[in-house]
Amino acid sequence: MAGKRHFIAGFSGRIKSVWKDSGETQEEFAHKVGVSRNTVRSWLYGKSYPNTAALIRICLAYKVSADYLLFGGR
Repeated sequence: MAGKRHFIAGFSGRIKSVWKDSGETQEEFAHKVGVSRNTVRSWLYGKSYPNTAALIRICLAYKVSADYLLFGGR
C-alpha cells in the first residue's frame, strides 16, 4: 500500500506543477483535458489519478511525457 501512496503523492505533485506552469485556472485546465474541475482537484490532492485517455490528453495539451507524469522521468 505504501507504494501506491508514494505513486499518488508523486503524481499529484507533478500534475500540480504542470497545471501551475500553464497559468490556467483549474476550470480551464479541466476543460482542456476533458474532465470536470472536481476531477482535477481530486488529482491535485492525490485522491485519484487520470484514466489512460485523460493522461494522453494532458500529455498532448501540455507537451509533457507520460513517463514524467507517472514516474518523474523527463
